[in-house]
Amino acid sequence: EIKRVMSSYDLLNPEQKEAVLHTEGPLLILAGALLLTLPISTRDGQGAAFFDALFTADEGGTLSANTIRHYHRLLSVIFSTAVSWQVIYSNPCERVKPPKMRRRESRYLDEYGVSEVIAALSDEPYDYSVMVRMLIYSGLRRGELLGLEWSDLNVQTGCISVERSLLYSPERGVFVDDTKTDGSHRILRLPKSALDLLEEYRAWQEGRKSELGSLWQDSDRIFTAWDGGMLNPEALSKWFHKFILRKGLPDVSIHGLRHTNATLLIAGGVPLKTVSSRLGHSSISTTGNIYAHAIRSADEAAADTLEDILGKKDEGFSNNGT
Repeated sequence: EIKRVMSSYDLLNPEQKEAVLHTEGPLLILAGALLLTLPISTRDGQGAAFFDALFTADEGGTLSANTIRHYHRLLSVIFSTAVSWQVIYSNPCERVKPPKMRRRESRYLDEYGVSEVIAALSDEPYDYSVMVRMLIYSGLRRGELLGLEWSDLNVQTGCISVERSLLYSPERGVFVDDTKTDGSHRILRLPKSALDLLEEYRAWQEGRKSELGSLWQDSDRIFTAWDGGMLNPEALSKWFHKFILRKGLPDVSIHGLRHTNATLLIAGGVPLKTVSSRLGHSSISTTGNIYAHAIRSADEAAADTLEDILGKKDEGFSNNGT
């Protein structure tokens, strides 16, 4: 019963799931349905074993650790709400530990792949091509990019402030929300290429406003839908997926452009702390876990560099000693 109630939640993408956890409506519906279907022992706070079984298997076999963790998190929020309403005595999810999730390294582009993508954007819709290039340049999350406003950009310093995120959920549609974590509030210095691109894009946007006249929905947003309204984040992801397939480019998602940015920075010798700060991660350990592959590659490159510098000197020392 619980899994049927949550089936629609399981189909959502990560940003949509995050939005659901901040929306009261779905919690009210789910909390009521769940409390009606649970055994009395569970409602009385004695059903940890029930949830332990729920979070390990279903009719078709073992659930993935990622899915189970999503279920556990959503149910925990619901039952915490129920405790605050004094509907139940305690949250049974607190006594069940979700499985550890095996982190899968996301696909990303190397410098050659980036060049391919940028070249292929030349004959694509201008606004979408700018968004894709800005994701590569900045390493922002999709929602963070779409949440940017012109007032966030400081042309004099070459910096942009990340203050908000544009999200989508089936219940609320497209809406503006706070950034993911406290660390997500940050100021990024942009490369000159990105600043020049934004300057060109701003001129293009002003021309678009003039063309549409009263049809344009005036706002301070940098990236918008065709009429100046809020652009559904899913529209950008779907367009990018079709673009990649149509052009026969390396298989990477829109979020993979963020990983591409971080990987290139690490490979370029940028300190991990700086990369973590630019990405808006809550801790440097998060960055280290996600980009272990890039760190290993950078470490191998460092060893090769040392070999080039010191190996020859050591060889000369050995020859002198014979």
